[in-house]
Amino acid sequence: MGRTSKNFRVVAYRLDGSLFRVYESAKKASLSRKGHPRTIDKCIRGDSLTAFGYMWRRYPSDQIPETIEPLEDKKVSNTNTPIALLDDNGNILKHYPSINLAAKDNEVDPHSIRDVLNKIALKAKGKKYRYLTKKEIEKYGYQIHYKKNQKKCAIIQYTLNGDYVKTYPSINSANKALGKSKSNQGIKQCLSGQFQTAFGYVWKYKDFPNVSRTKRKMIYQYDLDKKLIKKYVSVKEASNSTKISISSINSAIRGRQATAGGYIWKRL
Repeated sequence: MGRTSKNFRVVAYRLDGSLFRVYESAKKASLSRKGHPRTIDKCIRGDSLTAFGYMWRRYPSDQIPETIEPLEDKKVSNTNTPIALLDDNGNILKHYPSINLAAKDNEVDPHSIRDVLNKIALKAKGKKYRYLTKKEIEKYGYQIHYKKNQKKCAIIQYTLNGDYVKTYPSINSANKALGKSKSNQGIKQCLSGQFQTAFGYVWKYKDFPNVSRTKRKMIYQYDLDKKLIKKYVSVKEASNSTKISISSINSAIRGRQATAGGYIWKRL
């Protein structure tokens, strides 16, 4: 005789092993988490250790333990960074394990939320967001992302004409010198072959070659008469140059809207 939702329950546990919530089924649990039931099922089967920042188990309804073995000492990586929805005074109204789940819950483009998080825009569809702090991540029971220690590699900065500018001991030190945040990926994307330049300069590793570059489509900005104004290596560079949000430019490129910021945009 197979298991039924009447006899079994799906249970969410925090990373410290304490019981968080009991659900009638994986489907109802996923609806509360704004995710897909298969994600929770994979965790229950043991294919993954967590889902949506929690450990998941299935027990008979009369045999649900209050605690299970904690996971805090197991360094499990999580690429999603939890974020918070704020009121106008900066108080947390709701928190989410990822940008995509926050976007689904509030019916907003995830790129718009990223613009707010990266301080490109103040609000996304009239709402404020920010990343949770480390203490808040622990408080709400989310999984913390553990980064592997990476060896620092010296990099060299050149002008677009190939003239030497300066050598930096690491990407972080170069970002700091340029007034960029540690999380900025521009230089790293140049070194990894995604872009030709970053912040108006060419970047190369000091002790070994960059990753081979492949041809990449450019972002074209036109006026309303379809006259070319400027070309950009990425949507982010176009956004930084024109102060038009990334989400608006992407929407124009994908045909969701005719223009962005009074311009026509194409990826060619």
